[in-house]
Amino acid sequence: MVGQLAVSFVIFVNSVLLIPASVLLLQTFACFFLRPRKMHLADDRPPVVVLVPAHDEAAVIGEMLSCTREQLTIADRLVVVADNCSDETEAVAKAAGVEVVVRRDESHIGKGYALEAGVRHIARTGPRDVIVFLDADCILDPGALSCMARACVGRSSAIQACYVMSNPPDSDSSARVAEFAWRIRTLVRPSGLANLGFPCHLMGSGMALPWSVTRMADLGTAHLAEDVLLGIQLARSGVPAWFCADARITSKFPRRQKGRNSQRRRWIHGFFALLKGAVPGLMGDALRHRSLQMSALAVDLMVPPLSVLLALQTLGLFFAIAAASIVALSVSLIGMLFLAVAIAICWYFVARDLVGWREVMALPRHSGTVGLIVFNYLLGNVSAWTRSERD
Repeated sequence: MVGQLAVSFVIFVNSVLLIPASVLLLQTFACFFLRPRKMHLADDRPPVVVLVPAHDEAAVIGEMLSCTREQLTIADRLVVVADNCSDETEAVAKAAGVEVVVRRDESHIGKGYALEAGVRHIARTGPRDVIVFLDADCILDPGALSCMARACVGRSSAIQACYVMSNPPDSDSSARVAEFAWRIRTLVRPSGLANLGFPCHLMGSGMALPWSVTRMADLGTAHLAEDVLLGIQLARSGVPAWFCADARITSKFPRRQKGRNSQRRRWIHGFFALLKGAVPGLMGDALRHRSLQMSALAVDLMVPPLSVLLALQTLGLFFAIAAASIVALSVSLIGMLFLAVAIAICWYFVARDLVGWREVMALPRHSGTVGLIVFNYLLGNVSAWTRSERD
């Protein structure tokens, strides 16, 4: 009896793991083999406010402000929230000639609180048609601000730009694997959703929202995935985020291993927090309202970061072999096949310049690091919000 229950459990686990592998494969095919849908842009570029939350970003914010100001019109505003800073962020921003909001509240730590303070300031001092959220280490590609603003008005909804992160040319194999996974997460998956006619999740930077929506949003939170929560809130109110591949912002991964691990831990812990808290509610809303858009967002949330999915699929295969169950092994192998095909297609189209045999050989070490992060989360060692280490 116990043996039968164990086998049934292994079959169930591998069946659940088949869902994210299938979704990733579908998104991959949609990204590369379906015709991209044309984004409707407004004829005129509306006035915008660019809001920049910044916690100890003096080393990088100057370049970002300089590049952003080049894309502003006389009707636009650029607002920096110097959030609990202990460095010269405020001074650098003021020297650049932009508006600065200084926030000091050690009892409320997190990017969401900084965004809330910025939105309150904008409401008091003169909002614009569109508000664009941009992290202090991100650089707008030429024309990206106009593209986001016009798409936001054209669709009357939230817009997510293509968020590109890269490593230095001399980065190690683990860093290159992480960059490959990031390309899948922020380019392949949202492009696939867009080509299928579905909205995407917000990514924390490069987000454009209509002011009428922004002023009603509940931004103040210390959640590790405050951006995704905001996107879910918008979807529930009927203004989901749409992916705009033509607007690009760029940033860089931390050079040091410590910084990369901290960033990776925050992302992975944020995913599990969403899986536990947001997915059931979003799926329930989707069923009640018979909404394919919310259903697509809920299913997309079930796809973990690539490294986590690889680790879980490998663990599922191990359990299937140990259970000596043909059914469990078949389901597990199908999931592994779906995942392998998706990764191979993504590598061919977007990562041949990045990932080679050296990076493949580094996968076990990379998966081990990820496995330790997941194990710590299961033990209750959950990360609080922390700023990513800059170089």
